[in-house]
Amino acid sequence: MDYEEVDFSVESDTETEKDILSAMLGEAGYETFESYDGGLRAYCPTVSFDEEKVKRIVSDFPMKTSLSYRHRTVKTEDWNREWEEESFTPIRIGEECEIHSPQGEGCGGVKYDIVVSPRLAFGSGHHETTRSMLEYILETDIEGKSVLDMGSGTGVLGILAAKRGAESVTSIDIDDWAVANTKENAELNSVEIEAELGDATKLNGRRFDIIMANINRNILLRDMASYAESLKEGGVLLTSGFLKEDIGQITSGAAMHGLEENGLKESGGWVAMKFIKS
Repeated sequence: MDYEEVDFSVESDTETEKDILSAMLGEAGYETFESYDGGLRAYCPTVSFDEEKVKRIVSDFPMKTSLSYRHRTVKTEDWNREWEEESFTPIRIGEECEIHSPQGEGCGGVKYDIVVSPRLAFGSGHHETTRSMLEYILETDIEGKSVLDMGSGTGVLGILAAKRGAESVTSIDIDDWAVANTKENAELNSVEIEAELGDATKLNGRRFDIIMANINRNILLRDMASYAESLKEGGVLLTSGFLKEDIGQITSGAAMHGLEENGLKESGGWVAMKFIKS
């Protein structure tokens, strides 16, 4: 699957403006965001790219700033080449976990050393949402538990869960490249993950101790009933991929299905939340 990269230049470059832009793009179906000095990159499958929607977002942007964009199609072979050519700075999560590319070496001295090669799947650990989810996994009792990673991307969350002693890890993603990438990265890290192509409709009748869903607000709300149904009593739901303005909707959506809030992390305007099935 090819992706469309839409690069927005934000003149005043405030986090508030980029948070609002991310929220508007999320409503338009964009799934992944990368903030940088002076702008924001957003990604969606090329088949669903609609430039008229992008133009409307720019024209309707509610804050007074100069906002412009350009876009390009990121093809599989281009993504792979760029990833291999660009340097990947190792990412340290707390004192126990480090993530690095196959071409680079980490600093060492950590309990959980993870190798990730994205291959057109998102989730290397650089984005705030992924980092917060990794922190939650380090804080959560994983050993001997059945774990589900929804919207797995590179599979990095499931890999850490497996390294922390999960009895089983299942990953599901709608992107066939993400499924292939999860399998590749699981092999690189010598862990077992059952990677499947699909969405929440694949959960019917299945039960897990822990469900991880780092997706976006709309999908989380749409699929909350499925997550709740698939959690065992006392099970844990870890969610991220939404902004602090969305906390009320996510909390209410979870409560409707018997999921009680049990923690919150915020970084750069992005939020991760923990829920317990009571």
